[in-house]
Amino acid sequence: IKLYMLGLGRKGEIDEPVMKKMAGETNGEYFYASDAGKLMEVFETLSGRLYDDGIDEKSLRKLAEDTGGTYSHARDGIQLKLVFNR
Repeated sequence: IKLYMLGLGRKGEIDEPVMKKMAGETNGEYFYASDAGKLMEVFETLSGRLYDDGIDEKSLRKLAEDTGGTYSHARDGIQLKLVFNR
């Protein structure tokens, strides 16, 4: 399973080497978003890639659950902002 890692926040608060390693070892990618504008760019990039990779919502929900994370679906930038604020 490819891991697409997202570093969100201040650089010093994120363990980027670990996130980059995890992404690299799974043929995924690491992205860093320092602000809402960059987060939107990452979201748009990942939306296309995940769709192209054939990853479905059920798989994403299971992956989030299995790893202690959460899954939220956002169809556009407005929904992404709501999810991010939550």
